[in-house]
Amino acid sequence: MERKIRIREFRQEDLNRVIEIGKGFPPTSIEGGNRFTVKKVALWVDQVVGFLSGDIVFSEASINLLAVCPSFRRKGIAGALIDSFVSLSREKGAERVVLEVSSKNIPAVNLYRKKGFKEAYLRKKYYRDGSDAIVMVLPV
Repeated sequence: MERKIRIREFRQEDLNRVIEIGKGFPPTSIEGGNRFTVKKVALWVDQVVGFLSGDIVFSEASINLLAVCPSFRRKGIAGALIDSFVSLSREKGAERVVLEVSSKNIPAVNLYRKKGFKEAYLRKKYYRDGSDAIVMVLPV
């Protein structure tokens, strides 16, 4: 079977689609970044269906934004984006990948666990809705 998921660098022409996918992420957080920022999109056939933004700063990498179009969830897209970022982080010399996820986002927590991330600690009442942030770490 042909692999339908492809990962490539984010392009400016992807912005409107990524904003649609990442409802709730301010456009400035999607567009922003610095020399350490990595932005990837996932394509299903030729349609942008997922987005990841992270930073790789020397020995530590962080996943800052990850979103997949709701109708394309549970197809391996988020996992493919994570794998791509972890692989690039390893290549660039990072020793670990860190992320924060809402304690209420059980599907995401489970995905990160499946990918090998371990819970490091909680940030109590971190999100606007009052939920805790679980800080998770993956040694690479």
